[in-house]
Amino acid sequence: MSRNKKISSVIAVLGAALCAAAVAGSTAEKPRPELKKVSVGELNRLAAGDACYIVDVQVASVMGNVLTANGMNMNAFFATRELEQRSKGVLEVGGWARLTGRIGERGGRPVFIVEDFATLETELERLRKAVANLSPDNGMARIKLAEGALKTAAEARDAELESEAAKLLSEGVTIEESNADKKNPDDLVRVAMLYAEKMSEMSHTFRLLREALRLKSDHEGAIAAFRKLGAHFYQGRWVSREDFMAAEGFVLEGDEWISHAERRFRAAIEKRRAALDESPIAARRLRMSAEDKYRKGVVEHRILVGMTREEVAEALGYPEDVERRVTNGCTYDQWIYRDTHVYFENGFVCLEKEKP
Repeated sequence: MSRNKKISSVIAVLGAALCAAAVAGSTAEKPRPELKKVSVGELNRLAAGDACYIVDVQVASVMGNVLTANGMNMNAFFATRELEQRSKGVLEVGGWARLTGRIGERGGRPVFIVEDFATLETELERLRKAVANLSPDNGMARIKLAEGALKTAAEARDAELESEAAKLLSEGVTIEESNADKKNPDDLVRVAMLYAEKMSEMSHTFRLLREALRLKSDHEGAIAAFRKLGAHFYQGRWVSREDFMAAEGFVLEGDEWISHAERRFRAAIEKRRAALDESPIAARRLRMSAEDKYRKGVVEHRILVGMTREEVAEALGYPEDVERRVTNGCTYDQWIYRDTHVYFENGFVCLEKEKP
């Protein structure tokens, strides 16, 4: 082959290679967008698009190529059959996974297209590993870990994690109490408020605050703590609001503190209304006895259903206190005597007298 022919052949080969490279460059995929790490809450607010995301989720279920996760408002779909097959036996309900993918649409609603995934340690495993690295006497670190785990458990509705975190929180506060200087009222107040604020454990809180006041009767921190907790100084000692209200004769009805008299009054009204529902006509006829019977009851200081207020006052004297309620168009009165309560409906005795 002549020199010129050889040169022509080389040029032709180079040209073909350059052409192929140009074609390949023109048909190559665009560079993949940078991955962005987001939380489940952030992912829920994003719209479909080409952006790629990484999100850590707790698996709720895996059925075929569809994955659901706690807190995620959309389903996740594995993009390939290979990913779907790999997920079997790897992703478990309650376990954690790191999903990589993008948001698309199916049936007019957003879905997360999973292009890759990896299993993660569960939050429970992470918690246990973190606790194992703590020194046995580090109570505050345990408290901090427990609080973070409790927040995560609430968001993920993870009962097992919540249970272990609650135990860890209790352990941390107990360690802090064992580490406290029992002769230092400031330290006792600090631990007392840990019991109150972290565990709502008021018996230990009050015990430690009282011990602080035993060491120093005018300790401002202990007194301020009692007041912050709504305690009362009652008969020479600080007591909880519950103990104070009970000692003063109140009872807790739902979320409301009421007197025993009020409680009895409400019960009497309910009893009367039940009687009206059962026999509305007969129950309405309160004044059913002969007049001489009521007169005799007054003379004998006895209370009969159907008596008027005037007859009751004549029989027992005027009450120490009176309560009144208007319910469903009826006026109910409770006359409170030292040893009995009398109930009226629209001015007539509707129930036999009751002892307090």
